[in-house]
Amino acid sequence: MFDYQRAWLVLPEAFISPRMWTTHFSLLAEILLHDPAHTLLSCDDQCSAFIQNTLSENFLDVKRRNDAMLFRNLPPRVLARLSEAVTEVTVNFIALQRSLALSDDSHSTSTQSV
Repeated sequence: MFDYQRAWLVLPEAFISPRMWTTHFSLLAEILLHDPAHTLLSCDDQCSAFIQNTLSENFLDVKRRNDAMLFRNLPPRVLARLSEAVTEVTVNFIALQRSLALSDDSHSTSTQSV
């Protein structure tokens, strides 16, 4: 196992760097995902599969985080007007006020009859 594979297993956060990612993405993918022959030589099949799986999971996590920092794969934009959002908040606020007023009225009525 090479040093960069060990680093990838132990501290994948060290590879979260948008500039480094855009420059070396394809090389890292080739080394870490497509070259399983360079895993531990004294490891059995189960151990080797575990290491390859961990490398892949870490790679996908680092890719997701770097892509987020590069603003890739953004959720689709919902075009809404500010006035629509304000109206929705206002309607919800009025409904909440009415609900609280009704609960206060029922509470004061029940305490007066006691």
